[in-house]
Amino acid sequence: MKESGVLAALFLVVSTGFVCAEAPKRASDLLTLPPAFRAFAGDPVIQIEPRDGLKSEGKLSGMNAFRPREGFTPRGGNGRLFLKVGEDEEVSEKAAEVLAKAFHRKVLSRESLNWHERRLRLDGLFISEKSDFIQLATRKLTAGEAPDPWLDAWWKVRMGLPQTPDPSHDLMVINLHYDHFGKKTTKGHFCFGLRSKGGDADGDLLFDFRAPWSLDRPPRATEGLNLHNRLLLSATVENLYDWLYTQTEYRHCYVECWFLPVSKEQVTLLHHIAERPVAHEAGQFRAFRKNCASLGLGFLHRLQPIGTPLPLGRGVADIPTVAARKIVEGMEEEPPYFLLENVTHQRGRQPTAKSTIHRAQPSRVSSRAFRLLRTVPEVN
Repeated sequence: MKESGVLAALFLVVSTGFVCAEAPKRASDLLTLPPAFRAFAGDPVIQIEPRDGLKSEGKLSGMNAFRPREGFTPRGGNGRLFLKVGEDEEVSEKAAEVLAKAFHRKVLSRESLNWHERRLRLDGLFISEKSDFIQLATRKLTAGEAPDPWLDAWWKVRMGLPQTPDPSHDLMVINLHYDHFGKKTTKGHFCFGLRSKGGDADGDLLFDFRAPWSLDRPPRATEGLNLHNRLLLSATVENLYDWLYTQTEYRHCYVECWFLPVSKEQVTLLHHIAERPVAHEAGQFRAFRKNCASLGLGFLHRLQPIGTPLPLGRGVADIPTVAARKIVEGMEEEPPYFLLENVTHQRGRQPTAKSTIHRAQPSRVSSRAFRLLRTVPEVN
């Protein structure tokens, strides 16, 4: 906490009604403001008055506009933070609480999300409760510690603080395609993975976004469009090699992968998500605006600082191949690429549309996908 031992001196002399000469002039005199809070309200000017009732009060004005598709829009200047507190109260904690409540109301609450985020229920992805965010923000703004390592990682990532590059992992952006033997191109499927350099047969993860299908045959048009509301879109976490084995050896698909850098904080958040029984439930599947690309892009957006423009809702639909291409083209350098081909017919199997995941054979570490990935120099 900034200068916690002299907060009383920073305050005001209630008996005389005058503000002490050392009273804080701006929020940064009391708090550790991350970039997201500065984008939200600048460095608010503080006005402190003695409390005239039993309850302390606070209000923030002059906040910058926030829209998920565009991020923060500066109005020019700084916000103003009005506080009415008692002589013996921690001014910094009250200031942090007021800022945190305003930030949640204008930026993080369900009411502040746009239509696409609400449909995908993205407000529940990491910190779903207002009280949890306010508790965390009050601690971090006053230079306190987060109660859990993943919350500290979330704060760094979402608040725009410097992250630590992780040279031991890659983020895999993936397109999955049904194999038409070169006669037809599909829009494919979108998902992403987290792989250790050199490969970790049991620890590498695949984050999949789909409405599970339990039949061998592909869904009919009305079923694929979910006109009968029987397909629930969700995010699940699978072992990377089990997933690759299933797609290429049972589902007659080939897999395109691009390998992107990732931070240690992002890795911590992905492992936190992976510990859930179901990573995320998004409700009824919709073919154009609530599909694998929609939810996958929403997940990746939550691994970026608050204020990063939301990539959803542009064009006619969220298209898996377009989603992957935009991510890859946004990199400063062309990332390493890997193609895992389909071998369903070579194994003597009839292709299935079932999304059931099979364990890699003869084992994960000796599976074709694990061995071929080990041959790519740039990712090992």
